[in-house]
Amino acid sequence: MAFGPDGDRLASAGGAGTVRLWDGTTGAPIGEPMTSGPEMLTSVAFGPDGASLAVAGEDHLVHRWDTATQQPLGEPMAGHTATVRALAFLPDGRLVSGADDMSIRIWNPRATSPIIRAEVPLTALAISPDGEQLVTGAGDGIVARWDAEGNRVGPALTGHTKEVGELSFSPDGHRIAAAGFDGSFRIWDAADGAVQTLPPRPGKPLWAAVFSPGGDLIAAAGAAGFIEIWDVRDAPKRLHAFPAHPSTVTALAFSPDGGLLASTGFDGSERLWDAETAEPVGEPLVGPFTQENSLAVGFSPDGRTVVGAGMNGMVQTWDVDSAEPGPVFGRTGLIWSVAFSPDGELLASGGADGTVRVWDVSTATALMDPLVGHRGRVTTVAFTPNGGALLSASDDGTVRSWPMTAAPRALCDKLTINMSREQWDEWVSPDIGYLPGCPGLPIG
Repeated sequence: MAFGPDGDRLASAGGAGTVRLWDGTTGAPIGEPMTSGPEMLTSVAFGPDGASLAVAGEDHLVHRWDTATQQPLGEPMAGHTATVRALAFLPDGRLVSGADDMSIRIWNPRATSPIIRAEVPLTALAISPDGEQLVTGAGDGIVARWDAEGNRVGPALTGHTKEVGELSFSPDGHRIAAAGFDGSFRIWDAADGAVQTLPPRPGKPLWAAVFSPGGDLIAAAGAAGFIEIWDVRDAPKRLHAFPAHPSTVTALAFSPDGGLLASTGFDGSERLWDAETAEPVGEPLVGPFTQENSLAVGFSPDGRTVVGAGMNGMVQTWDVDSAEPGPVFGRTGLIWSVAFSPDGELLASGGADGTVRVWDVSTATALMDPLVGHRGRVTTVAFTPNGGALLSASDDGTVRSWPMTAAPRALCDKLTINMSREQWDEWVSPDIGYLPGCPGLPIG
């Protein structure tokens, strides 16, 4: 049971997955029972303002209800693998849960509802430079356009007959490039959907297609192990086609100044190329955790760092100038996508386990608990241009938006110590295991 913040209501939860509200003074029931499912509920908590209620139990999920309408709020929050035993809201509205799987999770309830829900697995996502338009690619080859609120814009962009490998907006937002597993490569006009189709490669899936920062070039690559660089200022003209990796090239990224092109692939190496001459720059990048099946590559916004990730679950960094390996961002299981925030302070990854993880680049530590909500692999992560949100696309057919804020980092920058365990028990809950709020700081 739990009292509301002003003591005027009492919530009870128990058998048959039901939760009820009661008048705190008279004991009279308020409304009808709210049912989250057939499993036993073991914990209930009011939100800080009393407008929402969280319940959890044997189904391993955290459910939320609107206490005024007594209707569910968003989808159940999935992530625990055993009975959830304890719930507590933090003053800022985040929710802490503890379960028999020996894990503590911190949830941002505002981020649990998908902004896009498709009927097919989503394999690619791109955000326009102004943040006003999204495009998604699907397992059936369809490319769809959406506004920032998740409403469909215009007809679908068709032509691909298999999975869309990657999508990329031109820097001016006027064009959309797509690489397909059917071996075709297309450029669409973002406004009217007019399409240019480049020569197909039968039987050779294309995994990657990216615009250069200047918008005059597109690099594409895939199962053939070759990289092609095209001049797309007018009618597309192929400038280079060269063997880059001994097997499939899975990802490409231009440096912010457009001078370098990074590639990675099933051979596990990250390689740098001169974007103008297509000549290799230095030797393949290697690190202590490099192995086969690298799936993601990217540059930091300042162009000084390149990252790679994939099957081994590590995000490995290298200094671009020296080619020396840098910090490694923790083991998380197979990683499909990585992205830096626009200011370069955060690094995000999307994994095969359905989680999104965010790290503080300066300390190479997790900024928060894994962001949980997807029920399939996370195929793409991308920050909005202003850095205010992180979007993720998944095989479960959804795109989710996770609010990002500098407030926790700004606060941790001013602190020299974490709260003590005694303070945690007093200010958060003695029933929830201790969790330091600022990674890297000592415990009081």
